[in-house]
Amino acid sequence: MRSGSLGATDVDALIVRFHCVAQWLAHTQLDELATRARARGISLGLDLAVGTHPDAFDVWSEQHLYAFGSSVGAPPDAFFPSGQVWGFPPPIPARARDDGYRQLRAALRHHLSIASLLRIDHVMGLLRLFWVPAGASAATGTYVYASLDEQLAIVCLEAHRAGATIVGENLGVVPPEVDAALARHGLLGMTIGYSNIEDVERAEQSLTAPATDIATFGTHDMPTFAGFVHGDDLTERIALGFGDPDDARDIAIRRAAALEVAAAARGIGPTVAAMFRAMSIELGASASPWVVLQLEDLWGERAPQNVPGTATERPNWLRRARHSLGDAPPETAALLRDVAEQR
Repeated sequence: MRSGSLGATDVDALIVRFHCVAQWLAHTQLDELATRARARGISLGLDLAVGTHPDAFDVWSEQHLYAFGSSVGAPPDAFFPSGQVWGFPPPIPARARDDGYRQLRAALRHHLSIASLLRIDHVMGLLRLFWVPAGASAATGTYVYASLDEQLAIVCLEAHRAGATIVGENLGVVPPEVDAALARHGLLGMTIGYSNIEDVERAEQSLTAPATDIATFGTHDMPTFAGFVHGDDLTERIALGFGDPDDARDIAIRRAAALEVAAAARGIGPTVAAMFRAMSIELGASASPWVVLQLEDLWGERAPQNVPGTATERPNWLRRARHSLGDAPPETAALLRDVAEQR
């Protein structure tokens, strides 16, 4: 079907209309939100995903730009000994270049028509992506390189046209040339607040972030703050068969010790609420131009919205938030005000 011509009876018209309406609703709601936010002097931030769903319009309509015999993923590491297979086809660098990076430009313009800040997920992907052959283990994959400078030039041009700020998600294994390129082009990186409270030797130090990074406690690939404090991410990893139980136990012991030291140094109890409040205010006082707090962290949610390395094993992106903005606990607004006072 992917390679042939589709007739009127080959696709359920109801499904087509459903997706059209869903796209229209998403765009309309985001546009209205951005308009209201701008009227109040508030910037809206969005994410540009690292890849495209294999059944998405971009992939089906321009199949020559994608390598369908492979999937983007990640090589084996300490957290995922078997590596990761993410399930979407990688773009073919030479063909994207010959096409003038048209899809990249279109995606940037579409996002920046609404967002004042855009975070590029896995910004290392502008330099290289890990290709895994279809049906094979991630251990058999290899890196395929693209032109980082050419693509970053496009990012900068589109950001300048839109008057927007760009953040590159430069976490994990980051080739040194990526961080150097971000700095050279004036794009922001990321600082994660967890780093201090995983290490006893650093736990007493106040959380800081440089002026070249946004400051936050996590991303969609990380546990919530409460989940981190309780070690839920470690329990989940072992349940899924990722890593060694003894290693996870050692990490849990070190993390618990660091959290106790961090709480004592701040004169607070080692509770999730007290720790999150104190450390959020510390990030607020940092040199970072943007401090990002995830809404569910504000009320101590333990369950993550996404578990890396899983697809059907966990209900990723399907769980409803416990609160809406309108009925969030009163202490949520108080914490945000306290953080804002530090800016």
